[in-house]
Amino acid sequence: MAHKEQSIADIQAQMSQEGFWEHQEQANKVMQELKGLKNIVEPFLDCVRRVNDSKELLAMSGDDGDLNKQLSEDAAALKVQIDALELQAHLSGPFDGANALLSINAGAGGTESCDWASMLMRMYIRHTELKKFKCEVIDILHGDEAGIKNVTLRVAGEKASFLGNLQ
Repeated sequence: MAHKEQSIADIQAQMSQEGFWEHQEQANKVMQELKGLKNIVEPFLDCVRRVNDSKELLAMSGDDGDLNKQLSEDAAALKVQIDALELQAHLSGPFDGANALLSINAGAGGTESCDWASMLMRMYIRHTELKKFKCEVIDILHGDEAGIKNVTLRVAGEKASFLGNLQ
């Protein structure tokens, strides 16, 4: 984290230099890098702060049932956030930040498989909306009676290549 925090400071110093915004394409790349670093560092620091706050409250809680219940709920929420951070740590390869192409094919099974493929498409489109990705249908072939035979979706956004995390 210290290395990432230093990179954030370096980028912010670079942004304040005269002439930085004259080369718009390069400036956009630097801004994307800064955004990616902040998306890693800020949630991590928030988790550390929340753990420290919980430790202090736990030390003061004693036999206070309401406070202990609140701490338990906070711990459960913090676990979810830490699990998400752990996933982000695993997604640090060179292609993990890339966009994704998703293809769904009905296969054999007639109308039922076409219906199922249509449900999958709607599920993934809804998932991309919740994750604030941009999703567009590149190609679609509708079924003879209902549903779709196949569809190809283009999903754009940070870490869009990992659509498998359906949390």
